[in-house]
Amino acid sequence: MSENLFRSSVLPVRGAQLAVFKPGTESDDLGDADVVVADGDLESVDITERIQERKDTASITIANDAGQYTDAITSGDRIEFIADTPANRKRAYSTDAYGSGLYGGYGPIWTGVVRSQTPERAGPQDAIIDIQSQDWVFGTCSFRRVYDAFEGAPICLPDDDPNAESAIVNTLLRVNAPAIDRSLLGRVDTTTDEFSNGQNLLDLLGDLAAKGDAVMYSRGRSLGFVSLGDLTPTTTIGPEQATTHSVRINDDDLANVIRVDGGTDFAVDDAQETVDSYQTVSDANRILHRVSTRKSELARIEVWTRADRSEDADGVVVRLQKDDGGQPVAVDDTQSDITDPKQLGAEFLDDDGWTTFRFSKHTLPEPNPWLIIESEGSTGQEIGVNASGVPAYRAYFPYPISVRVESPASQREYGRRVDRIKDDGLQTFQAARDIGEAELRHRDEPRRELSFGARGLAAHSLATGEVFDAQFPQEGATGDHIVIERDITYERATVTTDVTAQETRTL
Repeated sequence: MSENLFRSSVLPVRGAQLAVFKPGTESDDLGDADVVVADGDLESVDITERIQERKDTASITIANDAGQYTDAITSGDRIEFIADTPANRKRAYSTDAYGSGLYGGYGPIWTGVVRSQTPERAGPQDAIIDIQSQDWVFGTCSFRRVYDAFEGAPICLPDDDPNAESAIVNTLLRVNAPAIDRSLLGRVDTTTDEFSNGQNLLDLLGDLAAKGDAVMYSRGRSLGFVSLGDLTPTTTIGPEQATTHSVRINDDDLANVIRVDGGTDFAVDDAQETVDSYQTVSDANRILHRVSTRKSELARIEVWTRADRSEDADGVVVRLQKDDGGQPVAVDDTQSDITDPKQLGAEFLDDDGWTTFRFSKHTLPEPNPWLIIESEGSTGQEIGVNASGVPAYRAYFPYPISVRVESPASQREYGRRVDRIKDDGLQTFQAARDIGEAELRHRDEPRRELSFGARGLAAHSLATGEVFDAQFPQEGATGDHIVIERDITYERATVTTDVTAQETRTL
């Protein structure tokens, strides 16, 4: 290989193709592609790759003079940009015929999903199609919504770990995006709480990366999720491996006092948890008990049920009424209830355990309301009671989640910078504190970003999420830096690469 390649800012491309795979085509082999855009028709490719939850994008221009690609490439197609360059080789450069084997022995530079196509014609023999693409992994995640809850679970584990099924990232991908390869998942065993009610999967993964001090990136059809502390420099980059370079120091994201306002958590205010026997409740046989509370609201009641799931089984109804001379104000009148009655069908009752009844928002008019447990029909359901006939229950009151974290050292150095995070999806103090402390760790100093054009194979080969030892002492950029963005431009049988990196400790 020419020694000049080690110092060149422009890499030669011996051949390039764009392989198009329609949805449902799982193969990566070039021979199985539904459409292949030949080298001569591939005019330019501009790729921007990023880490964390920021989506990678690519703009691809192909010649379409004869209309041969019109409607052949459509939204949702998976595309692979394959180029034979010295930095992208999987075997010795310039050996064997291009196109032989899997991508001709060269890995794809870009794996994406087509989002839009714009045919454009300037003349009879002058037409192009502009294709806008999003990287396949992050694009797939952005198309998914998550409805799930985790408490005290590890964030991520290697997928071959025996406990991987309990980890949040592993579970989210397995359930919501099984087509994404999980072989690059690392060990981020920080435990946390995570609740999601329709949150975008990509945003959720980004939150988890912040909580766990992790780096998230895509490689082809694989998601990388690795602890920042496990990344070590793979090479050293200095002025001799870079063209024009700069260091931008900015305090746009600087914060040293962070308040996190989450959603609502719940705590037990009154309970009787002993089950000695069971009592059947029906529409004519109720259990009445006065709850001891001085709170303004009871958000939920848990009742011990032993479900009858026969065909004619009834549901259970739980109600609240105020006191009237030592008894409920009007036990037969639901219009006199403090809040709407909560009814659960037999299929939602626990077989022999706690069943949760959630009330609408309300205000208790006075302390110690009456708890009324009944059934919707004459068959009824069994409720656990103690030896005195008191039902087994837990009464929960709601309270807002708010956490404040700060860095006195940062305040002394840069002055006081206050920020607030509002996220109703944070439903425990632990989840809110994890987010606040993660934000503080990464934002208590100004951010330093090193940007340079790649010169030579070492710099051209840097990938997003990769750590290198920066040696630009005159610009104040030394030590471990992580690639946060890589821009690749293919045009006229050449490739250029621009890199943006950030001090690893401030990521």
